[in-house]
Amino acid sequence: MKDFNTPGSNKTWMDDGFKKWSAMWQLDNIAKLLGGKVTHCICTDKNTTHKKIIIEYGHQKKCKH
Repeated sequence: MKDFNTPGSNKTWMDDGFKKWSAMWQLDNIAKLLGGKVTHCICTDKNTTHKKIIIEYGHQKKCKH
């Protein structure tokens, strides 16, 4: 355990690729549990650009009266 992180250390064995894969895997599992789907979007407006992750689930048709 020579490479174990000491308290207060900012070092981690996880690189950015693993963190991204792990997050996407967890999001996919949440969507499966809810019976939904994950959508990835890039949003832009006049001043900014950002990314958005959407989990859609529980879709139902509305009844017409």
